[in-house]
Amino acid sequence: DGDGWGTEELDLGDLPGGSERASMGGGYYVAPNVGMPLTTRWSRESRLAADHAAAGSFESAMQLLQRQFGLARLEPLRGAFLALAASSQSVLAPAPSLPSLQAPLTRPGGWPCVCISLGSLVEKLKAADGLV
Repeated sequence: DGDGWGTEELDLGDLPGGSERASMGGGYYVAPNVGMPLTTRWSRESRLAADHAAAGSFESAMQLLQRQFGLARLEPLRGAFLALAASSQSVLAPAPSLPSLQAPLTRPGGWPCVCISLGSLVEKLKAADGLV
């Protein structure tokens, strides 16, 4: 025939929940609710300051460090916090006319992947030891 779908109505009554869905939704599609972003989950559920900093929640990361370790002067950690936040997200450019997309980098379990190597930590420890 070649007319495509045609103009007759489709009867969805024999599908499980078909007639109930049509009467409840008024015949239109209802999109599901948006879930919680991973960064929000990181700052809500983690007790690690690194996870909070990776989520960009610097205030809560500083509060955790003050409570857990008694740190009073946190200004020297500003660079590390910014590096954690920047390294825990990947940015994708789908097309020149579209906005960029951010995708969190995660380790197993959905927690942030902290992109700091042991070698870089040893170098920073050596540099800090030279200041003392």
